[in-house]
Amino acid sequence: MDAENMRRRVLQDALAEGLAATFERRAQLFEWARPRPNDFIGRSGQAEIAARDARLKADADRCRRHAELLLTARAGAYADDVRQVLAEAS
Repeated sequence: MDAENMRRRVLQDALAEGLAATFERRAQLFEWARPRPNDFIGRSGQAEIAARDARLKADADRCRRHAELLLTARAGAYADDVRQVLAEAS
């Protein structure tokens, strides 16, 4: 991989990390990972299950807040710049 392709890929990754959709997808994954009533719990106690559920819910909520902040902060402010960089990188 040459330096120019590497630069483009790093830029694409950096932009993707900043997109609100990335954080919304992460929130969905945290929600998906939350314990369900029919899950096999092994030797885990109810307190451990409840703590895990609370952590995953809190992580999902943080991701959603982050996505909302990104949307609010960037609402149109950098849209043209981002489109230009994405067009150049593809």
